Amino acid sequence: MGLSRVVRTGRTAVVAVVALALWGATTAVAPLASAVPQGRYSVVVQPEDGLTPVYRLIDSARHDVDLITYQLTDTMAVQKLVARQKAGIRTRVILDQRQQQVNGPAYTALKDGGVDVVWSDARFSYTHQKTLVVDGTTALVMTGNLVPKRYATYRDYGIVDTDPADVAAVERVFAADHAHAPVTPERGSHLVWSPTDARRQLLGLISRARTNLWVECLEMSDTEVIDALAAAARRHVQVTVVMTNTKNTYARAFDTLTAAGVRVSTYAPSDTPYIHAKAIVADHATAREQVFIGSENFTPTSLDKNRELGVILPHKAIADRVQSVIAHDFAGATPWTRKESSSGPLTTLRTTVNQTLSPAPAAAAPTG
Repeated sequence: MGLSRVVRTGRTAVVAVVALALWGATTAVAPLASAVPQGRYSVVVQPEDGLTPVYRLIDSARHDVDLITYQLTDTMAVQKLVARQKAGIRTRVILDQRQQQVNGPAYTALKDGGVDVVWSDARFSYTHQKTLVVDGTTALVMTGNLVPKRYATYRDYGIVDTDPADVAAVERVFAADHAHAPVTPERGSHLVWSPTDARRQLLGLISRARTNLWVECLEMSDTEVIDALAAAARRHVQVTVVMTNTKNTYARAFDTLTAAGVRVSTYAPSDTPYIHAKAIVADHATAREQVFIGSENFTPTSLDKNRELGVILPHKAIADRVQSVIAHDFAGATPWTRKESSSGPLTTLRTTVNQTLSPAPAAAAPTG
């Protein structure tokens, strides 16, 4: 559909124009599937699609802009947010308060530019959500941060969401979080919130899968998620996991998964792509196909203690594109070879002793 075919008037037409403009900016490269919008949702794939969709969405604002993110060092994005504020458009930003060393220069520039920027509420271990909302009509739910040095190499996704129930729910939570006020997030049509219901929804997505699961994620330490993926493989669901392997941090998880029949492949930290995404495609190429994209890592802190946001969509076009990307990444990665020492009796004994003798550690900072 071209822009000339958008004939509606008012805000609804503006939403359609914005979404189509974002899609026009994307440039998928072979062998990835082409990006085809469908319905109220569309997908952005990084690094192939670049940051143009993000910048254009900020520039499109006519009434207000709300951004919440874990890390912000992108001076172009900061300049565009300040420009919106100076143009008389209400601009609000929430930055993670435990990332002040990283976010400090952006916070200062935004504050000096008149933007209503605040540090996140300390009741969350981390504010790890990455969402941009414009004019109360369009939300971009992202897996990646606005950090330019990572744009060329990081695998990330974003969902452009113009579903009114979704956007309204995101805005209500943003307003409360910006004010450090209590709020119970609403699901809207397809939202997945941490710490509210992400664990239940993601475990449900995995447990309902009948034919296949395609998983791409940054962190994997949550026992329930690992067990659910292993259980899916044991009931003859083809489960594929792609991650970046940094110092064998998740070796025990990989061993557990491969022992259950999961296909696990990994990249070295120096490889491209660096898998920063958090995505699941369930039951690809069937009528039950669904896709999850969000900021939630598969860790207890992310699912139970952080502010996070994702979406689960029964959306064939988006699910197909994300699956094609994960399959492409899987083909380029190295199959995991079981590390016996990572889950053997000695390691288990050491872990048990350490947990018994040591005080409970603070929640580890997400790596992105």
